[in-house]
Amino acid sequence: TLRLLHGCTSLTPKASASILGSIWLQTRHTSRHLSIYRSPNTHVLGEALGLIAAGTLLPGLRDAQTFMRTGTRVFWEHFDRQVAPDGSHREHSTYYHAYSAEMALMALLLAGDATHLDRRRDQIRAMARYLRAQTKPDGTLARMGDDDGGRVLRLSSEDYYAPAGLASVLEALTHAPGWAGDVDDLQDCFWYLGTWSLEAGGRRGPLRSTTPAQGNTPAGPTVRIFGDVGVGIVRFADTDGEAWVSIHGKPMGFLTAGHSHASLMALEMSLAGVPVLVDPGTYRYVEEARREYRSFHRHNVLDVDGLRIPRPDGPFKWSLPKEVWAAELVAMEGGVRATRMGVPTSEDARHERCIRLLSATCASLEDRVTSGRPRQLQYSFHLPPGSPSDPPGPGILAFELEGGLTFRLDLEDVEDDAEWAAWTVEQEWYWMSRRYGQRERAPCVRLRPPPMAEAHVRMRLRVISR
Repeated sequence: TLRLLHGCTSLTPKASASILGSIWLQTRHTSRHLSIYRSPNTHVLGEALGLIAAGTLLPGLRDAQTFMRTGTRVFWEHFDRQVAPDGSHREHSTYYHAYSAEMALMALLLAGDATHLDRRRDQIRAMARYLRAQTKPDGTLARMGDDDGGRVLRLSSEDYYAPAGLASVLEALTHAPGWAGDVDDLQDCFWYLGTWSLEAGGRRGPLRSTTPAQGNTPAGPTVRIFGDVGVGIVRFADTDGEAWVSIHGKPMGFLTAGHSHASLMALEMSLAGVPVLVDPGTYRYVEEARREYRSFHRHNVLDVDGLRIPRPDGPFKWSLPKEVWAAELVAMEGGVRATRMGVPTSEDARHERCIRLLSATCASLEDRVTSGRPRQLQYSFHLPPGSPSDPPGPGILAFELEGGLTFRLDLEDVEDDAEWAAWTVEQEWYWMSRRYGQRERAPCVRLRPPPMAEAHVRMRLRVISR
């Protein structure tokens, strides 16, 4: 702001001195009270970035060099602790991953040192790959963990709910292989980089449209496992559009898992480019909503009676089970297999979940539970805003979605009304929060088969045009 106002007659020497004095006091206070012990997560990254910015953009400020050196040291020291080798942020929140990626981008640009960028190139590319993978076909950010609706630098958008612009800047900066910034995402690139991507090694990365020519849509499924964060992502593109699904194997992040949600083996899914299974989001960090939105049963999960789950212990802390609360993810043809880990012998239960994309409009879900005793199982499915419609037969649930599509959930092994009568079906209207602080009514379905010791449940999930 001071640079933009430079030369303005209203910005008198007295006013400038007062503003700079205030900046110096705030920056000095930050440098002496960094959140290294209280919040050594994105909080300390933001504080260190502030020191870098003050020391770099205001070189005449008292202690500017000290601020810059301290900020640079603290930022990259904690950045390396917080970002995993697969590019994900260790808080296991897609939204806070975007925060950390943009802060790294700003720190590199403020340094203005191509050598420093070269050392970080692979790391930043990995962050961009993860951000792209967690972007759904409609361009919105997949939900894993908390979101708070903010952004480090508000340019073409005020948040990270549609992160393609940020991903394009990261790719342009690092000359990511195959990158050719989509014309719709160039605004962030122009703001950050001008009409060029940072020159390194004698190369320039031109900004050009990546709108595919008709008939060149890639076909078939692609599967990717991000092992450090424990996320499996599958995409399937064909002439009917694009399908996308994610499954969580390690939802609880580092430290107190303060920004994590209890979403073990939870699904989020889009078919034909439209969300069909959604994460309800975060909504608020206070009151009862905080406990509810991040709880296990508010995700698209299978709850197995007797298997312990984390319980909220305050707004940014959890009471975790003693056993390992994670699942092993393995890529398979067209999908991902998740196997729950660390169940003690006394509980003697095993849960395996397989999710596959069969086309852009259809997916298969298969759950196997083996146990030494009969157990009650409960499915939770959270849908986007829409309305239930009359089921066409036993073992089938149908919902009318926005945009003229019907979402169907078919239980493959339920063949008649008698078998269907053994299941309990409950439908409720819950809330879906697309943005922090906002929410709207959306349907939730609970399905419970009769208790059994050996369960094998197969479902087809599909969308059809009305």
